[in-house]
Amino acid sequence: MSFVVAAFIVGFSCAVVTAKILLGYNTFSLWLKIPAVMLIFAAWFTPVILGLVRRGRLIENPDVYAVFSNLMYYLFGLAFIIFCLLMMRDIVWFVAHGIAGLSGHAPEYLDPKNPHSLAISNMAVLGLSLLISIYGVWQAVKLPKITELGLSSSKISQPAKIVFLSDLHINRTTSQDRLQKIIDEVNGLKPDAVVLVGDIIDDRMKNIESQVNLLKKIKAPEGVYSVLGNHELYSGIPAWFMKFDKLGLNPLINKGKRLDKHNIFISGIPDANIAMVSEFFKFNFTAAQKGAEKDDYKILLSHSPKIDLQGNKFDLQLSGHTHGGQIFPFHFLAKHGNKYLAGHYKKDNMDIYVSRGAGYWGPAMRILAPAEITLIKLNPEK
Repeated sequence: MSFVVAAFIVGFSCAVVTAKILLGYNTFSLWLKIPAVMLIFAAWFTPVILGLVRRGRLIENPDVYAVFSNLMYYLFGLAFIIFCLLMMRDIVWFVAHGIAGLSGHAPEYLDPKNPHSLAISNMAVLGLSLLISIYGVWQAVKLPKITELGLSSSKISQPAKIVFLSDLHINRTTSQDRLQKIIDEVNGLKPDAVVLVGDIIDDRMKNIESQVNLLKKIKAPEGVYSVLGNHELYSGIPAWFMKFDKLGLNPLINKGKRLDKHNIFISGIPDANIAMVSEFFKFNFTAAQKGAEKDDYKILLSHSPKIDLQGNKFDLQLSGHTHGGQIFPFHFLAKHGNKYLAGHYKKDNMDIYVSRGAGYWGPAMRILAPAEITLIKLNPEK
């Protein structure tokens, strides 16, 4: 509840500030300002509006809903970009005006309250925001890039290729064509095993079963394994756990699987958010490592990167959740909240890799956080 209240306050405040800066210092007619203000508020409250539309079943046609949802989320992302650029512009502008004022006379055009300068600057911000948002959409909808991580250990008996996917966020607007192309990319890497590390879905099963069924086409001789993320929690864990199992995604909830040929053991634990809501989903590292041998190379699958290992030792942790920030400058909040942002880290002789994810949440935009499919090459130490 506290999160909802905080989100409302932030959204309302950002909408007010955006409307005031863009519309409060010009001579636009009231008939133009009123719909513009309504559009700004609608953009900032997109998640609320879409939630009401879904619950009230106001748009039954899935194709129409997809168009409406994508349009609203685009406006949401655009509003965020506009707000960030306005804040950065104003900080620089006021500082520059203050420095110029030290000489005793600051040029009139440099005054942040100059209506003419403000009007020109606002138009420049809007134009730049549109360009950035279009770039962000292109980055989000194109196929994820393949990133490689090479690691070696004396514990590994034979080379292994593991493809790591996270944060697909499959929902009713997800393109089956794009999802099939991602699956083709994964299979084309010819992995020994594939791991899907949470937030695989982001909707109720009845709305996306046809898309999710495509995941059974993922092929790997030593298995496909998955763990649950916070969005599985929001969308009904029991149903999705059984569905993933039926599709051959082998969900690991405090459970593990040994890849005998390679001396590799893959453990999976629930997402930290799930662990907080039920005793059944509490972390159980003992159960998660059951079946592992003493000298196995141990991999931990945890959707959230920020977890307490409770003294347990692993060689490699694979996590997602952060999206790499998805839309800059959200990177700073994502890193602050999760300890890690994206990429390869080392901690206490353990490798940690945090994926930016192959999908997106909310706006179909990615800015300075490209989507990825990660190919992990594990080799015996020479």
